[in-house]
Amino acid sequence: RLWKKKLVYTFKTKHGTVPESPAGTSYPIYEEISGDQTFYQWSNDNYVYTELAHPGLHEVNDALLVFFATESPPLDNSLVGKVMNVPRNVAWVKIYRDFSNSSVLSPGQEERGGFYTFGGRWSEQVNRGISFLTTYQDLSQSVSRLKTAVLNDNIVLLWEVWSGSSYNRTEFMVIDVDGQVIRPVTTLAFNFQLPFADDVMVKDGKIVAYVGTDASKSGGN
Repeated sequence: RLWKKKLVYTFKTKHGTVPESPAGTSYPIYEEISGDQTFYQWSNDNYVYTELAHPGLHEVNDALLVFFATESPPLDNSLVGKVMNVPRNVAWVKIYRDFSNSSVLSPGQEERGGFYTFGGRWSEQVNRGISFLTTYQDLSQSVSRLKTAVLNDNIVLLWEVWSGSSYNRTEFMVIDVDGQVIRPVTTLAFNFQLPFADDVMVKDGKIVAYVGTDASKSGGN
């Protein structure tokens, strides 16, 4: 079977902070992003600065909607050094289900950038149609554990707000398949934490999720 693939989102890269890479080759300074910290024109970064939603894709008519939480601006190679460097916000992109059509259906400006590979070669990057649905500005307010579900032909997005390692609250919003807000960001009246990789389900017109603790198990909708 022939599999088709399409890259719909790319993110920043941390570059070397010493001239010599682990391969023993030395590289020049990456002037464009160096400041208080000096970076060099090679990289070996395993961080992704992004969480794909669960589920991350929804097929709607002739389109695919992709949802994730990520840092912004996505291609700023100077905002690196930690697993999370600036708050993550809810983002999405809408593309044609037919991968041979390269058009992007969601709004959002084109962003260009790139990074130096482990071998020092420049690799171009471009993002098109990436739209952000939240605008958290402080590291104490960052989106994590994003869940999605199709309900009544709209998309429900549910996520937790974290301050690095501490849970703050759970929020949700509802959009249509074109990204128009049906219900703005709303905070749940109670703490509601879901396992990181679990999906939520839709049953009889309701969103169903299961949560539990070491002492007990419970179901909620």
